[in-house]
Amino acid sequence: HISKVRSLTLDRVEPQLLLALARARGQALRATHPGGGEGGVAERGPNALYEAAIPSSLRKPTPSSPRDEKELWIRLKYEVKEFLPKENAPP
Repeated sequence: HISKVRSLTLDRVEPQLLLALARARGQALRATHPGGGEGGVAERGPNALYEAAIPSSLRKPTPSSPRDEKELWIRLKYEVKEFLPKENAPP
């Protein structure tokens, strides 16, 4: 296991490292969400999975939304996993 911490605002990141990170991200998403081929979750990013089943009665907060709305959204999305497709819901 090799780990390298980088600050994107302080360090210059080589193009090869960015490409490796993008490939690793795609592999991880495909491994956790099979069927993520062209146009799938691996290409669209994590929000495609974590926001796949947002009820029409709920709207995603904007940057200008109150803090409590944003906090509720984040908890529903990541802790409760409320918006995952039902087949990916935790047991």
